[in-house]
Amino acid sequence: IGQERGLLFRAGDVDSCVQALERAIRQPQKLADMAKKAQDHVATYYNWDKITADNLRLYQKLCASSDAKFSVTLPFFKNQ
Repeated sequence: IGQERGLLFRAGDVDSCVQALERAIRQPQKLADMAKKAQDHVATYYNWDKITADNLRLYQKLCASSDAKFSVTLPFFKNQ
């Protein structure tokens, strides 16, 4: 998790986890800011519009190859 969107600690290290949680408890506003950044990130990069657009671009790229046997067009229900 980068860009201050969550707590980081060493995997399998309970003391590291405890220290990260203690820092978070001492800084509730920073914790709230991290939560907001995480929510914004998820809303931007993990929504169905983005996922379907990314998949469509991939399918179009694959179909554009010289050995493609079919083509991909936008679904008729797009933007309705």
